[in-house]
Amino acid sequence: MDFILLLGDRLSNNFEHLLQLPFFEVLFLLVVAWTAGVIFKIFKLPLIIGQLLAGLIIGPSLLNLVQLTPTIDILGQLGAFFIMLYLGVTTDPRKLLKRAKASFSIAVLGTLVPFGLGYLVMRWFGLSVQTALFMGMAISTTSLATKAAVLDELKILHSKAGNTMIGTAVVDNVLSLILFSVIITTVKIGTFSIWTLLATVVEVTLFFGVVLFVGIKIYPWLKKFFSNRKAKGFTFALIVALLMGALAELIGLHYILGAYLAGLFIREEIVVKGLYEKIKDRLMVLSYGFLAPMFFISLAFSVDFRIFLQEFWLLLVLILVAFVGKTVAAGGAALWNGFSRKDALIIGFGMNGRGAIELIIAALGLSMGLINTAMVSILVFVSFITTLATPIFLNFVLKQHPDIEYE
Repeated sequence: MDFILLLGDRLSNNFEHLLQLPFFEVLFLLVVAWTAGVIFKIFKLPLIIGQLLAGLIIGPSLLNLVQLTPTIDILGQLGAFFIMLYLGVTTDPRKLLKRAKASFSIAVLGTLVPFGLGYLVMRWFGLSVQTALFMGMAISTTSLATKAAVLDELKILHSKAGNTMIGTAVVDNVLSLILFSVIITTVKIGTFSIWTLLATVVEVTLFFGVVLFVGIKIYPWLKKFFSNRKAKGFTFALIVALLMGALAELIGLHYILGAYLAGLFIREEIVVKGLYEKIKDRLMVLSYGFLAPMFFISLAFSVDFRIFLQEFWLLLVLILVAFVGKTVAAGGAALWNGFSRKDALIIGFGMNGRGAIELIIAALGLSMGLINTAMVSILVFVSFITTLATPIFLNFVLKQHPDIEYE
């Protein structure tokens, strides 16, 4: 009997010790993320939304089972880095050339219109110029990964409109990152003027130019480093991405910009045949299988449901501006580029799928003091609502116009 009591005490003490270990935190969050993923896959909804919802439920907002600890915070930051690197790796810059004119014009209008409307709404509600600029930029983004998943589910990924949207999403992401870089650089300088803005745009453009030069001219010379040893090639890819991130930070930008651009140039022409897919698969598993859930769940810890009461009208207007602004601007640009009314509607509604980029930008804005937790809560709900609405409206259009033009 004494032995059983002693064993029970030891197990109880060990269990209490286990609950305090970072290992258990990670285990618990991964189980929650996996469960949310299974449930949302059944209902054919984006996994990102499931992970955010899971974070809302178990975090401080509702059940308060887990708080944001240093371990979760670091893993979340790594999640943002690897998501951007993976998005870069899975983006083929050459595909932009096929519909470069249409993709560029749709992306520019689809970014600038909601950006401008978002800025005006925030100023109308009395927010500062800094906050208004940041929020306008954040709601103007679109998600390449979320969009691709929705289009694939609806069997229109490889249609004329689908191919255009993927190219447009790439340009949209780059424009959003440029706007983000301009805003954070301007804030760091501490003054806002047309000359500061122009100087920052030139700085960002030069950075893109240097990275493009390295990717096009120098990367091909580095093929020998991508040997048939998959570990060596994967490690070298990470080193290049980290160096690009460090370069971005060095000139006052953000490391996620360097990670994304570095990923763009990890291509089959440079990597030994077959190794490219292995590198891409490893990044997929590491990012979306482990680190991305840490990022999205931990981001939800910053959400405060009281925002529904405190800023209800701001939230409602911003959701409408984000959805309608993106739809009208992208759809109108598609019509101007010669697309049919049906394809223009598909492009307009389809460009509303938000996710990783917007949420990463929101998290970085919070960490840099550009926005507060109330604004993060608003951005999470904007992303949540507009992403859920996208497949609903696309389904409606496809039922009305089932004849899809494929290329």
